[in-house]
Amino acid sequence: MVNIFIRTLIIYILVIVVLRVGGKSEVGQMKPSEFVFMLLIADLAATPLADDNIPLFHGLMPILALLLGQMTISILTLKSRKMRKIFVGQPTILIRHGKIIQDELCRQRICVDDLLEQLRVCGYCDIKKIDTAVLEPSGDLSVFPWQKDEPLSASDIGLDVPQTGVCFTLIADGHLSHSNLKKSGHNGAWLEKMLKKHGAADIQDVLLLTVDECGGVYFQSKEAAS
Repeated sequence: MVNIFIRTLIIYILVIVVLRVGGKSEVGQMKPSEFVFMLLIADLAATPLADDNIPLFHGLMPILALLLGQMTISILTLKSRKMRKIFVGQPTILIRHGKIIQDELCRQRICVDDLLEQLRVCGYCDIKKIDTAVLEPSGDLSVFPWQKDEPLSASDIGLDVPQTGVCFTLIADGHLSHSNLKKSGHNGAWLEKMLKKHGAADIQDVLLLTVDECGGVYFQSKEAAS
């Protein structure tokens, strides 16, 4: 029983480390090689967990080999455009100048209903407003409306809006990020002043505190436990 517990713990930690090193892409943004990597890791990790007769080393080696292969592919796709085209793919234009490219829909095995659904997900119910739509290698759809249908920006109406820059999360769920506090250019005295200003007695009373490079502060305290 203790042996099974230790094996499970070791494999669990190793899989987390391998996935952490293998990449940070979300499931919906995975490249094909990353998706296959995730599937195989799950299967390989389950095998030594299900059968304790398999030596732990034999169960760990395929996982490490898979990590090596994934890192090799990542380096190849980074260095070579040809390798990137093979392993990652390339964007595909599905709508150009308002016209659906039917050959590309067939090549990508996408029906018109699926295309319209993805456009609605992107916030476009009327296809007449779309100039270009591009299917990304991740499977996401990038949509670009006609210039006349683009929403107005501050510069379009002559407003000079200052850039807020990077927004730093200083406190999240009662925990202070000392590194972000330093990066934001503030110190402990400033933080204490902010807490006092918003009526917080302690850092642990804060749900979220952020500050941008222009000094804009967002503060929300924790709700009292019922």
